[in-house]
Amino acid sequence: MQCAACTRRHRLATSSRRHRRPPPPPPAPAALTPLHLAALSGTLADVRSLLSRRASLHARCPRGLTPLHAAASRHPPHAPLLEALLAARASPHTTDAWGDTPLHAAAWRGDAACLRALARAGAALSPTATPLSPTATPLSPTATPLSSTATPLSSTATPLSSTATPLSLAATPLSLAAMRGHTEAVGCLIELRADVNAKDARGEAAVHAAARSGEGALVRQLIEAGATATEEVVRLLQEANEERERFQKPDLSLMTRDHSAEWGSRMLRMPPLAARLLVRHVTYCSLHHYRMASHVLALASGAVHCARRVLSAEACAALRAAVDEQGITRVDSVDALPNTDLLCTTEALGQLLGRGAVRALLRLPSQFAAQAGGAAPQGGSYVLTNGQCFARRYCAATRSNEQPLTSFHFDSASVTVNVALSADDAVEGGRLLGVFGGAVQAIPRGEGDATVHSSALLHGVSLTRKGMRYTLIMFFDHVP
Repeated sequence: MQCAACTRRHRLATSSRRHRRPPPPPPAPAALTPLHLAALSGTLADVRSLLSRRASLHARCPRGLTPLHAAASRHPPHAPLLEALLAARASPHTTDAWGDTPLHAAAWRGDAACLRALARAGAALSPTATPLSPTATPLSPTATPLSSTATPLSSTATPLSSTATPLSLAATPLSLAAMRGHTEAVGCLIELRADVNAKDARGEAAVHAAARSGEGALVRQLIEAGATATEEVVRLLQEANEERERFQKPDLSLMTRDHSAEWGSRMLRMPPLAARLLVRHVTYCSLHHYRMASHVLALASGAVHCARRVLSAEACAALRAAVDEQGITRVDSVDALPNTDLLCTTEALGQLLGRGAVRALLRLPSQFAAQAGGAAPQGGSYVLTNGQCFARRYCAATRSNEQPLTSFHFDSASVTVNVALSADDAVEGGRLLGVFGGAVQAIPRGEGDATVHSSALLHGVSLTRKGMRYTLIMFFDHVP
């Protein structure tokens, strides 16, 4: 009897195991969690509230960023918020997909208080960034264009200077701070006894990064702290200074009576060198954005996708007329200066352009994601960001609140669709520019052509010198 009972129990257990459902697969990395968002832009009370409800300190977004990375990347910095995460036992050693720790992010931002807080928590002061996986790159170099009729990008692209800031993925926090010219952060890291001679994957130390960026005072500061002064460092600094002398003289021809004082001042402040765009010009660029943009910079193709004649000539003309008749003046989010926009809804676009044209526009982000590999999140769907669809007018004359250009910047949306409502040859200047393939490249477009790109692309619009330039811009968010 006992053996029979054992046999029955064995059969029941075996049957239970046979019919038991397999365990669910591990969840894919989610988008930014509420704690990520609070760390990026919320208040200290928001973070403490989420922590009291046991929000995960270890959650990662698809790029490997934890809430502590988000807090270290915050602009402006918020040291008490970062300290609250550390007090809750967030790990300062966690690396993202690029291999960056929160200390790398804080050094890039240049905040000494955040650096000290992370150091007190035991963060390594001189690690080089080592990506989690050799395949953890956000963009695919084998991506193909959306349209087989896509026109090749200009062969006259302006190459980056030979003294461009190094874009190596492996760099110490001290090198990042020196590259950005953050004097206080460099001093803080030296005071914390970071290794001033620690080298990145290229065999270069922080003093090389400072020299490449033309930061003579930081070069001296690092040498006084024990950095090795070599002939290479001297040469790099001399080349950077010569380059600055040659190119930083303002082009007074831009300051004509047709430009407002605000736009004139903005143009004079613009650094002319592509080599400095990522490091100097994009003030609010996070370290993560810099890593992505550095990857795009190395791509010869796949960074931007072109779809020809998405809108007909009639549709473009209708939108141009609507901007002229109904456009409003509002402050641009990139340059914080006035411009003329026509805010659009999909319903209004459907009435103006036809539903078929609108459906074609709404399909572009998914087509881009399917063909661009890691350039955009896979699966799920793309939805038009609320209130983020508008037609814009650029004009050579800026006295009547017109916009002549757009500074180099990153978009915050997952995917951007930009449709030319006027052909390049209809205006003088006003070219869409992207930083990829080792150069600043003009992206040629005809009337009705669309370009699609991810938030990793650093881009802008050159000065419109004659005529009016029109464009339709649509921002899309990814929904898993």
